[in-house]
Amino acid sequence: MSLVYRLANINDLDSLVKFHEDACGISNASDFLKWKYFDNPAGRPNIAIALDEDRIVGRIGAVPLRVRIGSKYALAAQTVDIDILEDYRKGTPFFRLEKIARKEVEDSGALFDFGFVRTRLHEFQIH
Repeated sequence: MSLVYRLANINDLDSLVKFHEDACGISNASDFLKWKYFDNPAGRPNIAIALDEDRIVGRIGAVPLRVRIGSKYALAAQTVDIDILEDYRKGTPFFRLEKIARKEVEDSGALFDFGFVRTRLHEFQIH
């Protein structure tokens, strides 16, 4: 299996929707993913994808956001949507995707990046 790694673009939207359905079991996410990945008011996220031929089999994203540290504002990035289909989890896909996403974060001038770990989808709530 020879995977191709690159950043997603708007032309990948239909494939990202299909991948989201396969990886997360959530359908009808086209409008949400378009907003999140391509029309996000915080800035354009960097979404690294792994492809097996024309099929997306993995993704890792980094969403830009402004953070306040003391009285100053800085650019940061939140790592999101770390999904790799089960048949592709062995080997290097995670590390290759993470390297692409991290380089984009560094090139954007973000001061740091961070993420949250969840054991189950839809479990995370803020009260």
